[in-house]
Amino acid sequence: MAKRAGYTNDLEVAQFEVQQKFKNPREWQVTEPMMQKKEAIEWEKKFCEDNNLKSVKLESKKKQQRERWYGFVFTHDGPKK
Repeated sequence: MAKRAGYTNDLEVAQFEVQQKFKNPREWQVTEPMMQKKEAIEWEKKFCEDNNLKSVKLESKKKQQRERWYGFVFTHDGPKK
């Protein structure tokens, strides 16, 4: 059982992408909304360092006005091959 962390401005798309990359993603935890992408990137970096986790890089990070960013953590059973 492994964990990963990441950031996104679209939680539904992020969950879909994670389901395509990892087996049985579950136990999702999501941060409060952040107003800047920079803040989300810093959260991800610090969280991964503090918890000795790898991050997950997502493909789609759509741009929209007044976007809110979220950090997330999930548990999985390994990458899909």
